Amino acid sequence: MNMHMKPFDHDELLKLDGDVPFVRSVPYGIQHILAMFVANLVLPWDMEVKVAASEK
Repeated sequence: MNMHMKPFDHDELLKLDGDVPFVRSVPYGIQHILAMFVANLVLPWDMEVKVAASEK
């Protein structure tokens, strides 16, 4: 059984309708979800820090 993933052109990731194999797209999807989750946690905290600093 061949466990190697077939190569694909990484430029496909930058195209709107790029052809990315499902197995390769899952890690990119997870990375995107985690980035959006972290951004939603950091932005409110960052705003609180800036407001607290401006009140001094």
